[in-house]
Amino acid sequence: MFLWLATVALASDAGFLLRSEGAFDLANDRPGEDTAEVRTRMRGFMTGGPEFGDRWFLEVWGEHQFLSGDDMEGWWEVTPGPSGWHGKLGAFDVRAGHLIERWGKMDLLPPLLDVINPRDMSAGPMTPPEYLRLPLPMMVFATDLAGQAVRSETTLVPWAGADRVDSRGTDWSLMRQGMISSYTRGIEDWPCCFDDLGASLGTLGANIEDQDSRYRRGLNLAGAERNLPDALPLQGEVAQRFLFSWPGGDMSLTGAYLRTNQAAVDLDDGIRDIVQDELLPAVTELQTVLGGATSLTTNSWPRTWLAGLDASTMLGPIGVRVEGRWMSDQVARSKYIKSSTTPSVGAGLGLDWSYGTTLFVSAEARFEHMFDPPTTLLLSRRDQLTLAGTARASLLADKLRLSVLGIYDTTFGDWMAKPSVSYRPSDTWEITAGAVLIDGAVEAPKGLEDALSYGGGPGSYWSQNDAATLAVTWIK
Repeated sequence: MFLWLATVALASDAGFLLRSEGAFDLANDRPGEDTAEVRTRMRGFMTGGPEFGDRWFLEVWGEHQFLSGDDMEGWWEVTPGPSGWHGKLGAFDVRAGHLIERWGKMDLLPPLLDVINPRDMSAGPMTPPEYLRLPLPMMVFATDLAGQAVRSETTLVPWAGADRVDSRGTDWSLMRQGMISSYTRGIEDWPCCFDDLGASLGTLGANIEDQDSRYRRGLNLAGAERNLPDALPLQGEVAQRFLFSWPGGDMSLTGAYLRTNQAAVDLDDGIRDIVQDELLPAVTELQTVLGGATSLTTNSWPRTWLAGLDASTMLGPIGVRVEGRWMSDQVARSKYIKSSTTPSVGAGLGLDWSYGTTLFVSAEARFEHMFDPPTTLLLSRRDQLTLAGTARASLLADKLRLSVLGIYDTTFGDWMAKPSVSYRPSDTWEITAGAVLIDGAVEAPKGLEDALSYGGGPGSYWSQNDAATLAVTWIK
């Protein structure tokens, strides 16, 4: 406590942000879903040191989550935000610590180039943009070349990170509430050589669904990070970027050797055969299958080479942003929990227009092609084109803000819209009301079998998560 107070006393700049947002389900689409979610996020930040010179910065993130459905659960987490030191070491401008490094130019759509930091995907579009990237330990060494027209940045990440995902038990997880128990109860009707096994598996599924919520979240975290390499320097990542700037524009070239932040997950082959065939084997065969499976699933974290380019400029009143990326080993997920890697390329285009500070309009397009994907891709396709647009208007001396975000996946026919209206009665308070609307061409999965073999896109998959939202923000 005394160390914290001393740090605050030495800070030359400090602040605090609190944002509490509730999401309330617009329809009772399925049993077990959460009808209300409230996420309260806190950020405390401070910096110290001269304006030009060595500076330290510290940020702490706190989050309380409350979910209400068939039961209620709530939990509290505190994690370090972007924190570290920024200063000079000889000719190098150095940033070191727990950092977020933003690459690329895409703002509205999933990133092509901005892949160095893991991402928080546990709450879908309910996660505010400033919390999407998760900080990682890293060091960035930068120096100017050819005057100040070219800048070199070398990024070292000493150990790997992982995307934040929930595998089961929430509205935004791949396996929703009740899917496991309803699936295992159905096993009782499968052809079987002995009667009690199906009933025993049905009981096991019910017990899994009835797990303590804290224990389930721990299993989700352990499963998401399973087999993630230990935090050793030999497991690190490296990237080199060259940034070019000129009056009215900029460009960067990026090369990196990274470990994917999304695990390649594989269901045991013997278990997959049972699930696909819906046929329980004889006792001797079952012993062979279970004996050969060290676990139901295995995770691996492939390494990939990455090369990318991004640029931005102005064409009259229109801002133009572009980026492109090649990856040697992108993770491709197939139906029935099977993963592989494939080379891929992608390109993105963004256009922006503003009228002073009153009106802002932006549009983006994102195209991705996988060269050698499996034939049974889950929630993605070999070629995928996604479009997005947003418009924001500020009125009453910036006290009232109206905005809408829309995303349309042309490959699957999925769409999402997020309209909102915000009012700021003072410089420290803001109230925002809005909605999250999602739909697609394919009906949402009804059970685990549908989820494992789903043929639609992400919008269809999570189309039952429409919600009205209300947020209150306080900044000091």
